[in-house]
Amino acid sequence: MYIPGVAHSRRFTPFISGLFQKKPNLERSERLGILWKRKVGYTPEKLATQFPKRTTRMSKRRYHIIFCTYGSWLPGNPRGFRTRHHRLHVEGDYKNPPVPGIYEGLHTYVKEHMRAPAVTIPSSLRPIAGRACLEQFSKEGVDVTVLSVGGQHVHVAVLCSQSGLKQMVGRVKKVSSHRIRDQLPGKVWAGGCKPVLVCDDEHWANVLKYIRNHKDAWVWCTGN
Repeated sequence: MYIPGVAHSRRFTPFISGLFQKKPNLERSERLGILWKRKVGYTPEKLATQFPKRTTRMSKRRYHIIFCTYGSWLPGNPRGFRTRHHRLHVEGDYKNPPVPGIYEGLHTYVKEHMRAPAVTIPSSLRPIAGRACLEQFSKEGVDVTVLSVGGQHVHVAVLCSQSGLKQMVGRVKKVSSHRIRDQLPGKVWAGGCKPVLVCDDEHWANVLKYIRNHKDAWVWCTGN
């Protein structure tokens, strides 16, 4: 298999070709690890010493992940907001909101052009959605320490790898929305999520306390 701009040899041609074979049951990082060990002779120890950035992405780290229901936090929100790829510079945030009324026109426009009403998860459905999230996190091999499901937000403290994190959260959202679609049909979650890397033990303790103390939310902690 010829790839423009890539040096070829008999030794590496099978390796390069193997990268482009479709194997739906394996993540790309897993395919790379298997192929490197098989074709080039790399072991996990050699991989860790010679490719430290790749092993960092694959190793488990602590994250605070937030995702919201559809329409709960729109562009122009008085509490502050952010635009994709920082297309619009927005002053302030939820702790220091922007000047009142400065983005009112944008907020009104976005609300008028929504495809469906904003979603709020009823309190009776929050335990169902939360347990569905926990089940899928477990299937993904993610260690959950604490999780809270509120009317418009989900907060979860996890131990997982950076590789494929957002895709994994997408699968969690899909499973949980399917679990409650009989009672809450239509689009439940907004697109994307916000994974915040936890820097140290103090930060981790603050995250756990913040999630546990969510008012009017269904909360699950390790040991429940």
